Amino acid sequence: METITPIQSKEEKKREYMREYMRKYKAKKYAEDAESIRRANRTRYLKKMHPDEIDAEERCRFGTHLADIIALRELVHRIPPQFVIEIVNIPQ
Repeated sequence: METITPIQSKEEKKREYMREYMRKYKAKKYAEDAESIRRANRTRYLKKMHPDEIDAEERCRFGTHLADIIALRELVHRIPPQFVIEIVNIPQ
């Protein structure tokens, strides 16, 4: 029994080609620097889910590092102050 393949229009073929192209492109970009993409995604999520908690000035100032800065602030509040001072003042 033969299977019938649907005939694709020119636009559908182009859409399918572009979808596959972008899938490969994004996979390549992710493989090159996955951490920067994750950092940007975490920041985008925070901006979307908690827009009223994040100051506009901080968004501009920290950019894609915003999620990391917020996480760092939470850690600093949980750790006793003497340990934070000891860690921050590391001799170089």
